[in-house]
Amino acid sequence: MTFEETLARILRKGTPATSREFLDQVQDQDGRVPFIFERMAERPEVLVSHLLYKGAVTETSTIDPKYVELISMAVGAALQCSHCVEYHMQAALKKGATREEILEVILIAGLLANSVVLAEAYRVMDADPDLQNIDLVTIGCPHASLSEIRHVAEYLEGKTLATRLWVTTAEISRRRADELGLVQVIEAAGGEVVADTCAVVAPMQMLGVRTMATNAGKMACYAPMHSGVRMRFGDLEQCLDAAITGTWRGSNHE
Repeated sequence: MTFEETLARILRKGTPATSREFLDQVQDQDGRVPFIFERMAERPEVLVSHLLYKGAVTETSTIDPKYVELISMAVGAALQCSHCVEYHMQAALKKGATREEILEVILIAGLLANSVVLAEAYRVMDADPDLQNIDLVTIGCPHASLSEIRHVAEYLEGKTLATRLWVTTAEISRRRADELGLVQVIEAAGGEVVADTCAVVAPMQMLGVRTMATNAGKMACYAPMHSGVRMRFGDLEQCLDAAITGTWRGSNHE
């Protein structure tokens, strides 16, 4: 039946009857009716329009039906739609897909989904590659551990900072770092060890902070949106170097 003949048949039968007929066809073909089709059927025009579009794409496709289902399953996996994955996995099996093919498709979908996450996050973190002058360096998001505080203190011992440095940590960690003399070393260099808070929630504009550097991916993503600052992201030593010099040199200072 051509597309035009299908449209003419719908006009003769009406959308409610056509909607019921489409659901019966899906049940016969796949052994079940997807939940979204059941809800769409409450408004027959919506279901009929959706299935007409779906049919026009799949029925004119040059791709083997098994691979259409495998592709649909991969997209469902990448979109984290478990019901989509389940439905298209069963359809793919009925069309001849093997367990090995399904596992491979899931692995490929995972690779692509992971690449999207990494690409978006890294673009946020490196959104200002020309930024050099740093107003504030912040370490600890989530809170810095005692070993990180020790590393900061060892790096800064005997040095003087050119810009502000905040090391945020839990109160219990700050007390222990104070007992070990680590807080005193950081403060002697010009830094601060702050307990039970986060630079993301600080009023950066009121504090005159326009640019920041951090070793925390969470901070690098959130602070530009929440605080309106420009951001550089790097490892701990790159950030501490920025605190000492007041400028971001990244790995080029080595």
